[in-house]
Amino acid sequence: GIPQPELIAALVSFVEMIGGAMIFVGILAPAASVVLIMDMVGALWFVHLYRGFFVANGGVEFAALLVVTLIVIAIFGAGRASFDYFFQRRS
Repeated sequence: GIPQPELIAALVSFVEMIGGAMIFVGILAPAASVVLIMDMVGALWFVHLYRGFFVANGGVEFAALLVVTLIVIAIFGAGRASFDYFFQRRS
């Protein structure tokens, strides 16, 4: 099982809420995506890996898609519609 599940649940909730908001707005999106990649790898390992592939059974399908998407954001950034792009152009 997951060690200290109450603490981990609170930490994961915080990381996913703040990290998701940072990516949505585009503030430090590559850094936030790296943290969320680690979060999702933990979710894949502890929850989804042993349930097969398809999301209907709680499998890795959707979580793996999120990891791939986060890798793309970590490499390429959030794009032109982000605060990162706006502040980068101003400096």
